[in-house]
This record gives sequence, C-alpha cells and structure tokens, in this order.
Amino acid sequence: MTSSSLINFEVNYPWINSSLFEKLLRKDYNSDDVIEVEKYSLEPALKNGENFLSQMIRARVDYRVNGSLNKINFVIKAQLLDEAQSIHQNELFSREIAVFKYVIPYAVELLRRIEQLTYRCYEANSEKLYLVFEDLTSRGYRNVDRQIGLSVDNYKSAFLVLAKWHAATAVLVQTDNHPTIRLFDDMFTTTFFENLVKRIIERTAQFIKEFKPDNEKLAVKLEAMSDGIFIKIQESTERVSTEFNCLCHSDLWTNNIMFNDSLPLNSNALLIDFQMVHTASPVLDICYSLFSSSEVSARQNEFDFLLSYYHNHLSSTLKQLGYKNEIPTLDFLKDQMLLRGIYGVPLGIWGTIRRYIEENDISEMDLLTLDGEENKLHWYNLFNNPKCHGKVTFLLDYFDSKGYFDMKGK
Repeated sequence: MTSSSLINFEVNYPWINSSLFEKLLRKDYNSDDVIEVEKYSLEPALKNGENFLSQMIRARVDYRVNGSLNKINFVIKAQLLDEAQSIHQNELFSREIAVFKYVIPYAVELLRRIEQLTYRCYEANSEKLYLVFEDLTSRGYRNVDRQIGLSVDNYKSAFLVLAKWHAATAVLVQTDNHPTIRLFDDMFTTTFFENLVKRIIERTAQFIKEFKPDNEKLAVKLEAMSDGIFIKIQESTERVSTEFNCLCHSDLWTNNIMFNDSLPLNSNALLIDFQMVHTASPVLDICYSLFSSSEVSARQNEFDFLLSYYHNHLSSTLKQLGYKNEIPTLDFLKDQMLLRGIYGVPLGIWGTIRRYIEENDISEMDLLTLDGEENKLHWYNLFNNPKCHGKVTFLLDYFDSKGYFDMKGK
C-alpha cells in the first residue's frame, strides 16, 4: 500500500480542486454572496498505516466572501488507490454514503430535542465515491491516544452517544420500510472478511506458542476454531427479526470516537466513520469496543458497569422516542453478550494489536493480507511489544473464561 505522504492527491484525485471547494462553501452562504477560493493545500489527515480502507485527506482552504478573507478546513474521505480492494471499497463507501444521506438525517430529526448526534457532512458523492466532512479538529475534537485506550469516563461519554444512535436507528429498523434499510444487511459475507478473521486467529495461535507455551491448550483451541469461526461470526451478526435490532457502527475502536475535553462529559463525544454499518444486535458494538479499545482501568471489572450504563441510556432514549416494540432488559443484553461475544474474539484481538502499529511500520491492510517471512516478523514484533502483550494475554484469558474458544453461543 502506498504511503499517504507519497501520494500526489491532486493528480490521483483530480476532482479535488477549487471548483469543489467553492461548491461546498456555497452551502454556508447566501446565493448572492461572491465566493472565491484563493488557495488550498492538501495533506494526509491520518498517520501512515491508519488509512485502513479509505484515503483521508485534510484540505486547508483560504477563500474570500464578498472580498473578506476566511479560512476553513475540510476532511475528504476517498477510495484508496488499490484496485485489488476496489470492489470491497465500493460496497463500504455505498454504505457510508447511504448513512449520511438517509439514516443520519432521520436519526438527527428523531433526536433533535435530546442531543447532537453527529458531525457535518458537506457532500456524499455516489458517483465518484467520496465524502467531505467538517474538520472536527477545528472544533477541538481529538482522538484518545490509542495506545493508552479509552477510560471509564471516555466510555461513559461514548456509550451515551452510542445508546442514542442505537435507539434512533432501532426506531428506523422497526418501521422496516425505509428505502435504504436492506443496504445494511449481510455485512460479514465476503471472502475478504473471512480471510482476515482466519489470519488473525492463526497468528494469535502462533503468539501463544511463542510467548505462552505453558498455555498451549489455548493455541490448540484457536487452531481448531480457525476454519469454523467465520461461520459462527456470521451467525452472531445475523439479524433476528424477533429480537431487538439497530444499526451497529461495527468498527467502534479508539480511532473512530472523538472527544472534546472542553465540553461536559455527557456531550463531549462523537462517533465517526460509518463504512461498516449493518443491522444486528447492539451488543456487537459493545463487545468490539470494550475488547479492542479499553485501557487497563476499564477492563474486566468495569465491563458490567459500562453495559449497565449503556442500557440505562438506551432504555430511556427508546422510551422518549416512543419505541413500540419491547425494550431490551439488561439481563437480555448480558445474555446476548455471551451468545454473540464470539464476534469480538478476532476483532478484539485485532483491534488491540492495531493500536500498536507505529507510523513507520507496515500498513494495517498489508499486515492482514500479505504472506511471507517479513509479514510474520511484523506480527511477532507486535505481539512481543510489552504494551500489547499484556492486553492480548488478558483478552485470551477473558475469552476462554466465557467459553468463546469452545465455540459456544450463537
């Protein structure tokens, strides 16, 4: 994968130009205002290795309105320059474009008297498959250091927003006649995902043999589940019509939650990146986020508390929105965590590992898709990182205690 810092954005994405920015700026001004883009610069919006399935570009634009000089930043999300992933990218971009065109306006309208839900999308282009957002860093939003992870307070902020998103989209799913709702079924059906899951499980089994030889029984369990776990994950993500369903974010790790520390705890988080959205049980987002992104203080002892905290806000928001079906109980969510938690096994392990990929290291996509000794060495070094090592070890013990390695559950 080509490094973002080496890409000539204007050559590879010729539609990024002054005309695009003038069109975007028109949305903020009156029709008779004179808008002129004086200059702009493009730079990577993420560090190398973090652009997993899209190219993130920050545009810094100087422009005049009726002669007065102004500045604005945009963040542009475009397809990677990788033909091998083009079909998969097309599907993901189509999902996210549908989310911003149809789902978020619906959810925002439902929640307009409760709380801000998301951020501004200036354009979602279905033809060229790109999106343009406001630059949240201009409003003081930042990601938590992914190597540290999310604290209990971070999770309280994030899960409050997540509960409102799940509640609003549950109302949407409940209607079952929205024109886009079926776009979000069948997320985990591709060979691409199947290969990723298998790679993660195989590499983790090797990690146990290398670093935990006295616990080789876990490696045997992982190797035994390697061929069958993807089917179990598919089953765990299926939409069951008789149960509570919503639109899951499906990639809720540290990089996809932004915080503004100048705002109160109950309104300082925003969820970003909706490429992986699909219809299923809300516990999929809970287990993936807790397994992949929590700091030490938010580990096992706080999992139950955070699930209860999330449930309180989910339940109260559903009541406010007039949800007509049965509201899930806390015990139901706990049962679902056990039944569907196997979904979080490879994704939790991978989400933990990816937090320690350095800027000058191999890209995430290459780490997951390439073979060879060099690739194995990268995995070895990641697992051998003391910061990563302890967190993965904790997860393996936790998963084993829940019976996930015995392929229990759905």
